[in-house]
Amino acid sequence: MTNYEIISGLISLLAIIVSLISIWKAEATSKENAELSKKQLDLEEVQAELNKKLLLQMESDEKSRAIPQIDVEYEREDKNSYFIIINKGYVEAHDIDLEFISNPRPSLIEIKDLIPCQKLKPKSSFKILHIPTREDYAPKYSVKLTWHDSKGQQFTDEKDVYRN
Repeated sequence: MTNYEIISGLISLLAIIVSLISIWKAEATSKENAELSKKQLDLEEVQAELNKKLLLQMESDEKSRAIPQIDVEYEREDKNSYFIIINKGYVEAHDIDLEFISNPRPSLIEIKDLIPCQKLKPKSSFKILHIPTREDYAPKYSVKLTWHDSKGQQFTDEKDVYRN
């Protein structure tokens, strides 16, 4: 064999080795791409699930925003005490009524004038003056609130209101 044939054979052998390495690297890259594609699909599934949950949450939030949320709190200002009726919702509340279901029943000065309240706008409130006496003093009062939304649906909430 001549030098030329030996060099030609080595170059051919080198070309075969380079081709095999290229095929091996391409196969490894193909496997990595397949794994990445699988991970991408998994991420897309998770994203789709999160989007569904977010949509349900947004629908739930929108429904809850369409409902008046009435609450009652007890507050002291200077020498006076008040029951405060608050509309914490985003829509008007109608026919708001406050009923005391605990004993003793507090003596409220303005209750006949203010309850039932015909309409309470969103994020607004009104106060009912409470002048505690020995007979009606209690650390908490159990109350029942009832109100309607603009469609006439009635809502009720019973809770304990604690004195400050």
